[in-house]
Amino acid sequence: MLEELKSISKEIEESIEKARKICVFSHLDADGICSAALLSRFLYLKEKEFKVKFLRQLERDKIKGIQGEICDLLIFLDFGSGQLHHDEFKKIIEERKTIIIDHHQLKENFENENLIHVNPHLFNLDGNSISAAGLVYLICKNLNPKFTKYSYLALVGAYGDRQEKKNEFLGLNRYILEDALKAKVIEIKHGLRIFGRLSKPIHKALEQCTSIFIPHVTGNESGAVQLLSEIGIRLKDENGRWRKLADLSPQEEIKLVTAIILQRLSSLKRPEDVIGNIYEIKGKEDMLGDVNEFSMLLNACGKVGKPDIALSLCLGNSKLLDTSKRIMSEYRKMILNALEFVYENLNNPEVYIQEEKFTAIIGRDKIPHQVSSTVASIIINSKSFPTKKILIVFSDMEDSVKISLRRKSGFKVNLGKIAHEIAEELDGEGGGHVRAAGAKIPKGKELEFVRKFREKLQSLPSKEFIS
Repeated sequence: MLEELKSISKEIEESIEKARKICVFSHLDADGICSAALLSRFLYLKEKEFKVKFLRQLERDKIKGIQGEICDLLIFLDFGSGQLHHDEFKKIIEERKTIIIDHHQLKENFENENLIHVNPHLFNLDGNSISAAGLVYLICKNLNPKFTKYSYLALVGAYGDRQEKKNEFLGLNRYILEDALKAKVIEIKHGLRIFGRLSKPIHKALEQCTSIFIPHVTGNESGAVQLLSEIGIRLKDENGRWRKLADLSPQEEIKLVTAIILQRLSSLKRPEDVIGNIYEIKGKEDMLGDVNEFSMLLNACGKVGKPDIALSLCLGNSKLLDTSKRIMSEYRKMILNALEFVYENLNNPEVYIQEEKFTAIIGRDKIPHQVSSTVASIIINSKSFPTKKILIVFSDMEDSVKISLRRKSGFKVNLGKIAHEIAEELDGEGGGHVRAAGAKIPKGKELEFVRKFREKLQSLPSKEFIS
């Protein structure tokens, strides 16, 4: 794929050079925003006239709107591959030059002389082997070797799409990481993987940590302060400023790691899961200096309808950091309220539906559609919510229902394929990855989706459920 990308990159450059006006459409999550940022830098250096528009998804009504755009080159980032079966989309491609850079599954491999299509699936690679931002980065780097200094954005996009597995980047993402290390824009450290390393006082980072559970500390500020006091870690420095996890000396961090592991020993199988690789972005401060925190900040801005702020952060405008942090605070409140609603309704069969092989949650307007995918990912990985191997979360939108699907390891079920098939049967649309997918259906058809999903699973051979 890397070899073929070299010639494809040249073809993309030629199309960009010939274009007078360029319209870029991108997904509004961290991966899509980083993709747009990388391409924007490239187009700016080329002195091209372009505009960027972010979309929640490339749905049929959005496709119709794109037909009226005044530009002679269309570029789609982090979506497009899954819409090539739509006649309206094919018509757009037949009428003008189009570039799709995506990593989602294809429902139909449409080919046309106007289309340049970049997707790992076309090279028999998994869509989780590289993000859309990673693909944009590799293309830009092929055309401008100095782009290695922006390699961190490709890693932020990949991290936002949960492509860092077992504490490391693999495959093509590993190749990009090596670029970032050589360019000295990323430094790998080994330590506590807790959100807020660079941006929160130590006790607040421990109290508010949701990625790992620390008995008597998570959700308990006094418990966090007590733990730190017992092991002799000061909350403030000599100037009276709150210390952060990144301020700890190696000896202090070892003390804290040991205390947390001991605190987790009695209730968790893998208490040492609190430690792992931390990817620091050199020359960046606060949340912009950590790949994990940067990706979460971008996701929050995108999901609440402020992707333009996220794009500005990626392009170096740190003046908007405080604004984006306020947005993220609101976003986290939405998530916590949604999780609280689900937890309070675990025994309500109208909300929490337990099937033989999957769990469905009817969220209505209690789970905002902006956070439903994040909520689904948290619940499927949490011990606090009893779920089967597959989770389906429904949340109301203005005139339809959004569906977020997630599955645990151990299944070979292709969620993206099933979501697409059922949604189409219900006059909706859907797709995504093998392990994470999404769909949109008309309101009132939630239980029908559940029924059809049950039937789909029952019709699959038993080997589909073996890891």
